[in-house]
Amino acid sequence: MNEDMIKIGQVERSNVCGSIWDEKGRDQVGEFLTSTSVSYGALSMYDNPTKVLKTMKFSTNKSSYGPFGKSSLDAKHFNFHVGNPRLFAGFHGSINSFGVESIGVYVKSNISSIVNPKVPSVKSEKEEDNK
Repeated sequence: MNEDMIKIGQVERSNVCGSIWDEKGRDQVGEFLTSTSVSYGALSMYDNPTKVLKTMKFSTNKSSYGPFGKSSLDAKHFNFHVGNPRLFAGFHGSINSFGVESIGVYVKSNISSIVNPKVPSVKSEKEEDNK
């Protein structure tokens, strides 16, 4: 796997009181992520509610895992579908004292490794300039 990746999503925030984590995929198991579903909402047990991840579910080409966590009636939902599984490379995020605060994905930045060079419709800028 090419280790050149781009982070998508916010990681560092001034009010993060926990750690920041990231995990890169390893393309070693023949199983790849096809979608992730999350729900998030506010913890309202304090005067100043904090939004945190409530549940998370992973779906792969072989199975589904989860949902992990505990949902609530006021939770909002978000689904991330991986269009080209070869572009997905891993997750990153941050936590606060209440749970997962932010989550994002790594995508591979070297798309030339996944573009078929034999396809005539795919041309570089230099090829276009020479015409």
